[in-house]
Amino acid sequence: MGILNCKCMSPINLSPENTRDSLAFLSGTAIKFASSGVSSSIYQIIAESLQELNPNAIIVVNSVDTEQEISRTEAFLSPPSLLESIVSILGFKPVGKVYKIDSSILELNSGYIKKFEQGLHELSFRTIPKVISRSLERLVNLSEIYGIAFMVEENMFANAALIFRKGDTLAHRETIETFVKQASVTLKRIEAERSEQKFRSLFEHMTQGAFYLRSDGKITDINRVALDLLGLQKIDFLGKKNIRDDWELIDENHKPIPAQEFPATVALIKGEPIYEKIVGIFNPVKKDYIWILVNAIPIFTNESKAPSSVFVTFQDITTIRRSVHRVMESEANARAIMESTDDIIILLDADGVVIDCNEAHANRLNFERENLIGKNVFDLLPQDVGKTRKEAIKEVIKTGKPVFGEDFRAGFWNEYSIHPIVSHRGKVERVTVFSKDITARKEIEEKLLESEQGKASLIDNLPGFVYKCALDHQWTMFYISEECYKITGYRPEDFIFNNKISYNEIIHTNFRESIWNKWQSVVSSGTPFREEYQIITADDHIRWVWEQGRGVYSKEGILTHLEGFITDITERKEMEEALKESEARLVELNATKDKFFSIIAHDLKSPFNSIIGIGELLIEQIKRKEFEDIEEYAAIMRDSSHKAMNLLTNLLEWSRSQTGRMDFNPEFLRLSQLADEVVDLLRFTANQKSIIISSQIPKSAVCYADKAMIGSVLRNLVSNAIKFTGKGGEIVVSAKMTEDRYIVTVSDNGTGMSKAEIDNLFRIDKFYSTRGTDNEGGTGLGLILCKEFISRHGCEIWADSKKGEGSSFSFTLPRDSR
Repeated sequence: MGILNCKCMSPINLSPENTRDSLAFLSGTAIKFASSGVSSSIYQIIAESLQELNPNAIIVVNSVDTEQEISRTEAFLSPPSLLESIVSILGFKPVGKVYKIDSSILELNSGYIKKFEQGLHELSFRTIPKVISRSLERLVNLSEIYGIAFMVEENMFANAALIFRKGDTLAHRETIETFVKQASVTLKRIEAERSEQKFRSLFEHMTQGAFYLRSDGKITDINRVALDLLGLQKIDFLGKKNIRDDWELIDENHKPIPAQEFPATVALIKGEPIYEKIVGIFNPVKKDYIWILVNAIPIFTNESKAPSSVFVTFQDITTIRRSVHRVMESEANARAIMESTDDIIILLDADGVVIDCNEAHANRLNFERENLIGKNVFDLLPQDVGKTRKEAIKEVIKTGKPVFGEDFRAGFWNEYSIHPIVSHRGKVERVTVFSKDITARKEIEEKLLESEQGKASLIDNLPGFVYKCALDHQWTMFYISEECYKITGYRPEDFIFNNKISYNEIIHTNFRESIWNKWQSVVSSGTPFREEYQIITADDHIRWVWEQGRGVYSKEGILTHLEGFITDITERKEMEEALKESEARLVELNATKDKFFSIIAHDLKSPFNSIIGIGELLIEQIKRKEFEDIEEYAAIMRDSSHKAMNLLTNLLEWSRSQTGRMDFNPEFLRLSQLADEVVDLLRFTANQKSIIISSQIPKSAVCYADKAMIGSVLRNLVSNAIKFTGKGGEIVVSAKMTEDRYIVTVSDNGTGMSKAEIDNLFRIDKFYSTRGTDNEGGTGLGLILCKEFISRHGCEIWADSKKGEGSSFSFTLPRDSR
C-alpha cells in the first residue's frame, strides 16, 4: 500500500498526451506521502486506516490550494483537475463520490442538491464543478479540499472529494476513517468478485475436465468439459458420493479398479498428488469406454495435515491411445513380417547407418541383431558391393524412386530393391533395403535357358506356332513363338499381354463364342482341345487354322495356363472346299444328265411320235383319197412341231449355259418393246384358249440386260401362264421401278400353286411338271433356264401364288451397268 501526494504533478503532466509517462509514474513503487501541501492530520488518519487494504493499492491524494486555484473558476474546470486527468488517461469512468463534512455545504449546493441529514452524504463527483462555479465566494472561505483516488494496477476502483472547514480535519476523523474503510471493503469485494470471475471463466473454459471432491467424498463443482467427457448431467454429480450404481473404472488391462484405488480417493487418503494416471471410464452416451489421463491434487486449508478436498483434472486420450495402440500393433506386425521371412530387410538412414533390421540380415553378416544396430552397412560389405549400394541409396534419396538390382558376392547371387521412406517434412531421410538370395533360382534359370533354347530350336522348325496363354476372353498370351508372324502377320510382342492386339481380336467373329465354350468344356473334362477356325490376318485376309491345346495345372490341381500349337490349314481347307464344290457340281451334273435324258426320252420323243403317227395316218388317207380330216391332222402336226421346237430351243439354250458356251452380252433395253414382241409371238396360242394377254410396261422403262436371255425368260413365263390359265383368263406383263432395279412381273388368274409346289420350282434335282388346263404337258426345264439367265445378271427370280387364284412370277433387272 502506498500514498502518493500529487501536489507535485500538474494537470499538464497527467494529460492524455503524457499517458505513458503518467501511468508509469502512478504504477511504480509507492512513494511515501509528502507532507508539504497536505495536512499531516489527514495523512495520519488515512495512514492509520490502510491496514486492511490490498498491498498493491495506491491512494492518490491531491490537495487544492484554495487561495491560488479556487480564486478563478477556470482553475478548477480547465485545465482539468488531477482526478479528472487520471480518469481521462485511464479511459475509465469512475464511481465519483463527494463526502460533505459540514452542513453549510448544503447551503452552497441549494438549488442543485437535496437537503440531507448532517453526516456522511454522497453526490455525483461531476456536480462539484457546478457547485464551485455557482458558489465561488462561499467556497473560497473553505480552506481544505482533497481529491482522493484508489488505484490497483492502473485500474481505478474508487475516488472521492473531501471538503473540510478550516481546522475541522480531526473533528471529522471518523468520517475519513469510514471513507477509507468503505473504500477498502469495496476494493476487496471487487477484487474478490474479479478473482471469482477469473476462476469461474478459467474453470469453465478449461480444455480439460475438472471437478472438486471434498474429503467426505462428495463432488462440489464440475465443469462443462468433464460433463461432456463423462456423458452425464450436473445433477448426477453435485453433492453425491456414488454417481451411478454401475459406475466402474478400468485400468489399462481392462480390469476393474476398486473404489478405494480411484486417483481422487488415493490423493485424499495419502494427501499426495496423483499425476497422469490412465483409466478407462464408461460413457453412457457413447455406450463405450473412454480413456482419460487423470491428475488429482489435494488441497489443504488452515494448516491442516489432511486435505480438505481434491482438485481433479482429466483429459480424453481415447483417440491418442488408440493411435498409439495402432502404431504398436503396426510395429509388432511389421516386426513379425520382418522376422517371418528369410529375405533380408534393413532400415537405413541417409548415411547407411543401420536403424533396424531382421535376424536374417544379422545372420548373413554373422552379427547379433542388437550389435548391428548403429553400424554403417557400407563398412560391412565388400568394397565394390558397398560402393554400388551407396550410389544406389544416394539415387533413391535424390529422386525419391526405388532402385532394383542384382549382385554376386561370396558365392551368392543377391536380388535387392531399395525403397524411399518420406518423412513428415516431405523429404527422403531413410530407405528400406530388401535383399534375397537367388542363387538357386539363378541355377534353375540357367538350366531352363538351356532347355528353352532346345525347345526354341524345335519350335522354330515346326509348321506353325506354339503358345502359352491365360484362360480369359482375350486369350492373353504369356508366350508365343516367332512363327506366328508368318501366319497372322503380327509379331510375338504384339500379342504378349495384349500389348498391341489380343489373340481373341484376330479370331473370326463367327468362331469366338464356340471356341470359348469348347475350351470351357475341355478344361472341365481334362480332355485335349482340337478345333478348326478362321482368323483375320494383319492385312485383313481370312485364313483357316487348326489348334490343338491343353490346360496346365499346378500340384494342387489349379489351372495355371493353357498351352498348345496352331498351324495354317488354309490350303487344305481351300482344297476341301474345291472338292466339295466339285462333288456338288458332279451331283448336279448327274441330276442334269438324268433330267436331260428324261426330257429326251419322254418330252422330246412324245411330239415326234405324234408327228410320225399323224404323218402315217395322212399318207393312208391320201392313198384312199379321204381328205375329210386332213386339216385337223395337219393342225396336230403343227402343234407337235411347235412343241418340239420350243423344247429343242430350251434344251439348246440350257445346254449352252451349262457348258459355258452361251455368250452374255448386256445392253440397254427398252423393256416395253421386248415384252410386246413376246406377247405378239404368243398371242395366237393365247387366243386359242380365249385368254387376254397384255403388256403394261411403260415405254420409259429401260434396263441393262442380255436381250436374248431376257426374251427367253419372258417367253417361258408367258407360255407357262397360258398353259395354267383357263379359257377366258387374263395374263398381264408389268414392271415396277425401285432405286436401282426394275421388278418385272408376269401374273395370271389361273390355277395357282401350293407352297410345296412353289418350293420345288427352279430346281434341277426335283422333277416337277404338271398338266395345263387343256392337259398341256411340260418339262419344268423352262423355269430352271429362267433362273440360270436371271442369276447371270446378278438378280433374283421368285414366285407368289395361291391355289385357285392364280400366280405371279417376278424377277429383277439392273437399271444401269453398275
